[in-house]
Parts: sequence; C-alpha cells; structure tokens
Amino acid sequence: IGSRHPALITWKLKPGMVSLRHPRFLAEFRKAVGIAKKFGLRVIHFSIQFDHIHLFVEANDGRSLASGMRSLGARFGKAIRKAIGGRFLRDQYNV
Repeated sequence: IGSRHPALITWKLKPGMVSLRHPRFLAEFRKAVGIAKKFGLRVIHFSIQFDHIHLFVEANDGRSLASGMRSLGARFGKAIRKAIGGRFLRDQYNV
C-alpha cells in the first residue's frame, strides 16, 4: 500500500443486521471518513450497500491503512450501535 497504489476494501456486516442504506448512517459514515484522514487514510470513493461497504482508499503505508480503518470502524460503529444496539461489523475487512 502506498499513496500511488489505492486499495479496494470490502467491509461486511454480520448476517441478519439492518440495512446500511439509511440516510442517517450515510451522514455518520461521512463524519467518520473525515476523522480517518487524521490517521493518513484517504477514502477516494465508497459505495454503501445493504450489508456491506466498498471503499477505494489510499494510505501512506500499511500502518496508516490500519490506523485509519480502526478509526473509521470505531467511529462509524459507535454511531450505528447507538441506533441499533450491539456489534454489527465483522472484526475484519478484505483488502
């Protein structure tokens, strides 16, 4: 991973969860993306589907990718947990 090599990331929900395509979730996701920039993760494009999210991201290195994804997951997860309760994202993502 490097700033000239974007990565496609697919982040899946646990089975049986509610749809991510609610407007409130989109607003929270955008806020989380803005904060993840502080960790060196740049989200170039994203697509929120019913049960997963596709992200095209750039990061300076692997450490920035990991830190940015942790930040993104923690902040977005907190907002979703507030709305629906419980854990909803799988603990891993695919690069």
